[in-house]
Amino acid sequence: MEQYKIYILYCEVEEAIRTLKKNKSPGSDGIAAEMLQAGGEGPARQIHELCNRAWYESTILEEWGKSILVPIPKKGDLSECANYRTRSPSSTTQEKYC
Repeated sequence: MEQYKIYILYCEVEEAIRTLKKNKSPGSDGIAAEMLQAGGEGPARQIHELCNRAWYESTILEEWGKSILVPIPKKGDLSECANYRTRSPSSTTQEKYC
């Protein structure tokens, strides 16, 4: 494993995982907050390394740049586009760490 200068502390990643909101839909990566919270040290260490690498190299994962638009109907005639709002669930790791 290549070593990168530490910009994000491991304790910050642990705190971020601990404070993730539960019962939320996962994003395109399919990772729910509960999965990260139940994963223990392994996923936290991987996220810590990934985020520091991204910071150091000034890059992000291609997946973090993608989103899925989910149309949610509002009141009124649903054949009208104006009667929908959109929701774009973010990747849990992208949302919290970048």
